[in-house]
Amino acid sequence: MLSEDNYNILRLIRSKNVGPHTFFKVIKFFGGLKETIENIEKYNIKTKYKNKIELAPKEQIEEEIVACSTVGAKIITYKNNNYPKILLSISDFPPVITAIGNIELFKKPSVSIVGSRNASSNGCNFARKIAKELGEKGYIITSGLATGIDTSSHKAALETGTIAVLGGGIDNIYPRGNEDLYYQIKNKGLLVSEVPFGSAPKAENFPARNRIISGLSKGVVIIEAGERSGTIHTARQAIEQNRELFVAPGNPYDYRCEGSNKLIKDGANVITCTEDISDILENFIVNENYDQKLILNDSFKNKFNTESNDLYEDFDNSIKNNKDEKTIFTEELIENNNLTIKEQIILKINHTPVSIDLLENDLNLSAEEINSNLIELELEDKIIIDHGDVRIK
Repeated sequence: MLSEDNYNILRLIRSKNVGPHTFFKVIKFFGGLKETIENIEKYNIKTKYKNKIELAPKEQIEEEIVACSTVGAKIITYKNNNYPKILLSISDFPPVITAIGNIELFKKPSVSIVGSRNASSNGCNFARKIAKELGEKGYIITSGLATGIDTSSHKAALETGTIAVLGGGIDNIYPRGNEDLYYQIKNKGLLVSEVPFGSAPKAENFPARNRIISGLSKGVVIIEAGERSGTIHTARQAIEQNRELFVAPGNPYDYRCEGSNKLIKDGANVITCTEDISDILENFIVNENYDQKLILNDSFKNKFNTESNDLYEDFDNSIKNNKDEKTIFTEELIENNNLTIKEQIILKINHTPVSIDLLENDLNLSAEEINSNLIELELEDKIIIDHGDVRIK
């Protein structure tokens, strides 16, 4: 059962045309939650707000509370003791989050690992290594449940602790191919969302989701990021939130690494092993005083130089269109696994040699299936096979 304050917080943030910025702005206007709920129409009249606030009906809020309770989810407001304190340190923290799983993970230090959805086998392998070793050092691994780097990181950290931040409602499994992983995290880790129960994942939710991924962590690790991508947006959020940013260098011929390599040129921490991360984070302290954060800025303070900003100028359009102009296969095909075996192989390799054994493991295919398709690709002059390793020609 929610207290009156927590109920009002949920009702206000679920109201039409209310996001974190407006939420705290309107509370400041009235001086309190209860006053805000009782006088919201006065705000519409006084401010002549173009998009009028429509308070969420009580029935809607009560349905959400019951639905969350039914699946074992907890509704946590920023006034609740279970709300992660580190998240309160960002300027646009969500007033409400919904969580399923072990909320004790919020109390432990976290590192986010994010990267390409159509990641290479070498990239996924490196993500697994970093996630496993950071977990053994006591860090919780946070990511976004997407395919590729996110999936590899979550799986490697299941035994030590992992948090998945969702782009849809807490009950909405996306991508569908990660249904098993969703339930594994539900049982062993923690699932988190700021959008209402039952909400479908929408393109516009993911940039907001990214700020939570970075906001929950002391540092963000980037492994394979295209020049314009959600991963680069997460990197930007990390810097704006004063988190440490770590980037794995990538092959200069691989389009998946153009963004991450540029982040390195712009001054991000270069990593080649887990110690590169843990040594820096050992003495890194996040300011968790949120009292001055309740009045949100109209725009982020930009900590990138002008050249770096070019990376992000088309981000919103690329997310809304759900495509990257340099992506070989559409994300829809990747998420739904509608690729031929040969296409899956090409997607997983680049100019850096990849062992055939790693490909078998990554693609969950038999040696016979892998080898027959590799032979075809070699005959088509698309790949080079050399002593058990394969790379694009």
